Amino acid sequence: MSRALVVDDDPAFRLALADVLRLEGYTTLTASTCDEALRALAGEAVDVLFVDVNLPDGSGLDLIPGPDAPTVIVTGEPSLSLADEALSLGAWDCLAKPVDRFRVRLTLAVLARGRGLQGEIDRLRSEVTALRSLGPP
Repeated sequence: MSRALVVDDDPAFRLALADVLRLEGYTTLTASTCDEALRALAGEAVDVLFVDVNLPDGSGLDLIPGPDAPTVIVTGEPSLSLADEALSLGAWDCLAKPVDRFRVRLTLAVLARGRGLQGEIDRLRSEVTALRSLGPP
């Protein structure tokens, strides 16, 4: 089963998003601060992070780990500059609050498709490497 971490200092939003992810088949972890999120990530592997930007102890942008654990930024104060910064740091998407279930499902579908394509790329690279090791035809 896939695992998700929801990081948001608003308990109502955090629990609502965790419920949506559970309905989509995810086991969910939650955190309300950057520190709690880092402790959760140290103890558990996750498949996707949903992270608020403005957290009590720092910026959620600092939690973007890169493509190995896709991060979706959620914010109550969306802007093009924030989205640009988040995407340049490696976030997969930037969602404006309130986030509806359809938008979360769409984001999860894009992530799954991206993972599938990456798996296919890795498989093809392995085949090319194996063929090259055989030498010229």
